[in-house]
Amino acid sequence: MIFYFTATGNCLAIARELDSELYSIPQELKKKAPLHYKADTIGIVAPTYSGLMPRIVRRFLAKARFDTPYFYIVMTYGMNPSVAEKEAVAYGEHVGVRVDYAATVQMVDNFIFAFDMNDQMAIDKQIPRQVAELKQNIANRVKGFREPSEQQMTGFAMVSERNCRWPEMTDGTQITVTDKCVGCGICSKVCPLGRFYVGDDKKAHRYSEYCEFCLACAHACPKKAITLSVQDKNPDARFRNPEVSLAEIIKSNQF
Repeated sequence: MIFYFTATGNCLAIARELDSELYSIPQELKKKAPLHYKADTIGIVAPTYSGLMPRIVRRFLAKARFDTPYFYIVMTYGMNPSVAEKEAVAYGEHVGVRVDYAATVQMVDNFIFAFDMNDQMAIDKQIPRQVAELKQNIANRVKGFREPSEQQMTGFAMVSERNCRWPEMTDGTQITVTDKCVGCGICSKVCPLGRFYVGDDKKAHRYSEYCEFCLACAHACPKKAITLSVQDKNPDARFRNPEVSLAEIIKSNQF
């Protein structure tokens, strides 16, 4: 049993490699019934944002109850895993979830503020090798996690301070809909928090500027009409995992 959160398909692609029983975290959070799950093995697959699990994933972990002898968390990252494993285990402990194993997988980074998607897609990150190792570790019920280096701890502290000082770096307020918008409504379908709607002017608008900042909206927009007000490394380059369809992301995230 795996619970996943995905914006551009990376985490869904990894989740499918690890198990056949998959559940979308945004869809599970919509349920009114108690979130109580029982299985021989339970996993979470999610991205890491600045070294932390997304807020929606942390909310799910805090709300759900897991009955399993082996619980693991796998996080995808682009260029630096930072303190992801350590922080995931610590958060689990904070909300009463015992995390037996935590690991990361390097994939295409979808953070358009910092990376040109064309450059990211050109890097061979040896994903099959990483997935094979991950599958073996889970099958063997390996326990523990990678301890971050001193440099990664320092970097995490610096990024955390930056995000506190400039919240627009992570709170979604810099997401901007440009005049390229044709009102197709795809952004409203891939947003896990339902922040978008198409107005009477046939253009996309947002109910709230604050969001998960997963950037599913920007990457899924067929006209590349969604960008960032502060910086967009390459407004003409967007990404979706080639093994995942737009329809699958919509099914996973639609509010």
